Amino acid sequence: QRLLPFSYTGLYFIIKDEPNIPIKEKNLLSGIYGQQTKYTDFFYSGTVSFIAVIFQPLGIKLLLDMPLDDFTDKVISLNDLNDKDFRELEEQLQEELDCKKRVSLLEKYLLERISFYDEEKVDYRRVYAAINLMRLGENNIREIARHTCLSYKQFKRVFSGYTGINPKDYSRIIRFQRASYFLQTNIGISLEQLSGKSGYYDKSHLIKDFRKYSGYTPEKYLSLCDDYSGYHSLFRSAFLDLP
Repeated sequence: QRLLPFSYTGLYFIIKDEPNIPIKEKNLLSGIYGQQTKYTDFFYSGTVSFIAVIFQPLGIKLLLDMPLDDFTDKVISLNDLNDKDFRELEEQLQEELDCKKRVSLLEKYLLERISFYDEEKVDYRRVYAAINLMRLGENNIREIARHTCLSYKQFKRVFSGYTGINPKDYSRIIRFQRASYFLQTNIGISLEQLSGKSGYYDKSHLIKDFRKYSGYTPEKYLSLCDDYSGYHSLFRSAFLDLP
């Protein structure tokens, strides 16, 4: 499967479910993926259980006291974090065979680990407001910076510090997401209509972003993605099945 940039970060566990293999020999892969500006391909074999936590754009700061740009365009194994608590969680998930109980273990761990951030801090609220403006269709970064009462240079620094990605790239990914949504929910829409509806200058810029973020043209992308559904739509829209 292909993981696409989708403006969120996540924590995931892939557990290989083969009942005839002793638990201690099961293969469990886990990691954190930061903000992605390019697609990443995953390959699995056999039957697997996939558990993922999707964080709000600023949510991963509640979990990790590390520079977020260390995770940009990376999928980092939890083993590489040298975090004893994460290793213990992996072992618990590995030993538990019931999927619902695995999820309960993961939720309990996150609630205990989260360091509740002061959402009243000025810069937090500035970045949160900037992201909301981007989701409403504002693409002019200087205009967004003005709304946050920061200079353009200050805004870029603060935004990158909180998300791990510069505001221009973040806004571009959100625009691609918007185009993906319109493509999947408007049967027969032309590329000219899609580019205008999504905020692109023309269809060539639209196609360029689809190739950059998915590796495919809009038409090929539509043939590979799951049918759009409001249920789990955010998570499902982040993956394509490779041909």
